Amino acid sequence: MAFTNLGKTDMVLIYVEARGYSELAGQIYCERFPQRIVPNARTFVNVAQHLRDFGRFEMSERDLGREREDRIVLAEEEIRHKIHERHLQQPFSINVQQSQAENHLVVSVRKAKLSFTRIACSSTKRSGCNSSERKRPYSRVLYLVLFDTSLENLEIVQKHMHCRPSPAKSRDFEDSWFGSDSEQTWKKCSDSKRKQRRVSERKESSKREREEGRMSEEGLNPFRKSSRTEISPSRGEERNQSKEIEEKIETVLREIKEDMAGIVEESRARRKELAAAREKEGEQEREDMLKSSEVRKESSKREREEGRTSKEGKNPLRNSSRTRRSPNRSQEENQSKEMDKEMKTTMIREMREEIKTLRKELAAVREENGELRKELATVREEMRGREEKGQLEKADWMKRMEMIEEKMEQREKKERKNNVIITGIGAISGNVERGVEEWLDREIGVKVNMTILTKEERETQKKLRELARGERDRGKRVKIGYRKIQINGDWFRWDKRQEKLKKIC
Repeated sequence: MAFTNLGKTDMVLIYVEARGYSELAGQIYCERFPQRIVPNARTFVNVAQHLRDFGRFEMSERDLGREREDRIVLAEEEIRHKIHERHLQQPFSINVQQSQAENHLVVSVRKAKLSFTRIACSSTKRSGCNSSERKRPYSRVLYLVLFDTSLENLEIVQKHMHCRPSPAKSRDFEDSWFGSDSEQTWKKCSDSKRKQRRVSERKESSKREREEGRMSEEGLNPFRKSSRTEISPSRGEERNQSKEIEEKIETVLREIKEDMAGIVEESRARRKELAAAREKEGEQEREDMLKSSEVRKESSKREREEGRTSKEGKNPLRNSSRTRRSPNRSQEENQSKEMDKEMKTTMIREMREEIKTLRKELAAVREENGELRKELATVREEMRGREEKGQLEKADWMKRMEMIEEKMEQREKKERKNNVIITGIGAISGNVERGVEEWLDREIGVKVNMTILTKEERETQKKLRELARGERDRGKRVKIGYRKIQINGDWFRWDKRQEKLKKIC
């Protein structure tokens, strides 16, 4: 890339020493960016492998490093992301070239429009050094340099890259450092990208125009926002709004049908009027033809009589030959024809104007109908979403109610268990429950099995007893437990929701 052809365009130059390293970082200091940018080389992709597909440059594996793990990883998209991340919204492009040294790469970003401040660098040994203090850069160093395209700043950059050219050979320095054909290749790539972008933009614009035209013809315009949609606070109001919208649509459709019927009737009446006018014109033309034929007959008869009288020498009523034709009648006929033509043209013009106005009114009605349909669809979607939300909330509340009922039953069970009062028995030492059971067995002769169940548990046990009775009648071996039953050695648990037995695995 020749710097003389760049003009006032600023650049970002990234210089990398391509030797084996694992921890690599760089720093940029700029007037526009007071914070520090530290890109990590581990997250990048191999620059040669990435940009070779685009035809930007070619580089052998020997130039990038001896081993695959020690190659430089640097990606075009990551550079773009880092620059855009720091609020750089100007258009720019990236180009990568091989330097004069074997293990050096130069990545330049054009049209960045940034000002030169100073060069900063960092390494694994130490970070944050001035450009004037460093005599030779360490290995494993990444330079990120912001500078103008003036020759002084280029010499500063070249000074820290240890490849200083002579002042007389600045052009040779540019060609040797960046290559002579780089700008042409960059221009070709940029021109091809611009052409592809223009073609894609044209295709998208034409597609959008076709869709908008089709929607406008059908009376639907999805890009037009409806100003009538309002958020309804409750379901009843939403239903009322949907009903009102449906009624409006029905009334509009009814009015459209009535207008169409009136338009059809008016067009039929106009057609009848035109047919009657044409018939009248035809009759007038026929009468004029008959009159002209009669006039010709009379004139020929008079001429014959005059000729006969002139031969006999008697012609008292003979006129001059110039007064035989009647120019006044022909002028009147022409005027009447012109008037008829003007009347026809005016009537046709009025009919066309009325048809145009009716078409415009129909298009407006269709647009309103489309807007109402859109509003109705949006209201229905909102109602559907709210109904689904309400169903989910209802299911959640049902689960919570069931949990609360279970907790209440368990609490009632505990209260009933702890509040048993027995009177008329002397003091019992030791286990009270065991003592009460022994006393009832000894005095009354009743064996006691103390169970405290809630209402729901009693209902389930009742259902299990009924099922056990039926299974015993069928000849099966049945044993009842707490909320479960054993049938022929298989245990089943009672499902409260489905109200049926489920086998316990």
